[in-house]
Amino acid sequence: MKAQFKIESRGFDEAIGALSRITGFSQADIIKAECRAVLGKTMETTKKADKKKIVSKYTYKGEGESAPPAVVKYVRIDGKLHQVRKIKKKGVFAQLKNGKWKYYPNRINPLYKKMMTALKDQKKYALSQLGQSKATFIHMAEKLKIKDTTAEKSKFGGVRVPAYVNQLTSKLSTKLRSLIKTHESTRGNNYGVTMVHNGRVANSTLASGGAGGRSAFFKAFYGRQAFYEKNIDKGVFKSMKKILQKYPELRVLDK
Repeated sequence: MKAQFKIESRGFDEAIGALSRITGFSQADIIKAECRAVLGKTMETTKKADKKKIVSKYTYKGEGESAPPAVVKYVRIDGKLHQVRKIKKKGVFAQLKNGKWKYYPNRINPLYKKMMTALKDQKKYALSQLGQSKATFIHMAEKLKIKDTTAEKSKFGGVRVPAYVNQLTSKLSTKLRSLIKTHESTRGNNYGVTMVHNGRVANSTLASGGAGGRSAFFKAFYGRQAFYEKNIDKGVFKSMKKILQKYPELRVLDK
């Protein structure tokens, strides 16, 4: 099932319109600035995978059915999927010269050796992808062309971007990139942005031990609306200097 979701944006849209009228920036400028803030915060709060859990997931312990539940369930060997918990370390059937088969209980199972190699390779790859869910939101910003890939390596949207996230952003697989879509639309004076993230891992819930990208986006989005309302109460919008202090992303777009 694709991890698409919609949010109630009426309050946010009203804030965008008001900011445009107050600051003199176009609606498109305001939305792009807010997208920067939202995606930056989403990246920051999306959870990085737990290294210990990954190591545990791909570390085989126990024999066959005694393997702990934390171990990955299936492994691909020679193009075929095998159940990890059904592969035993010892025990091999071998054909004798007379054509009969004999079971050797103490011989190392060749399939076990291949499984261990496969698990080692998968663990190495999984560890190299730590932080990938975070990187997908930076990739989304790049698709919208609101992140300067040459000048904004360490900071974006008011938050710090870890070096490993930038590295992963440039190495996202074609399949994962295809699950992230953006669209800009203009109708008269109205400007809009559509962002679609169908990544299963990034959108997995925190409750299930996942990255929590979906909830991170919700919090970042509604957080910007609450931020606007708070600034109204503080009288920030009476001074352009104060506005740019509170909304530094407008300065970025104004350069």
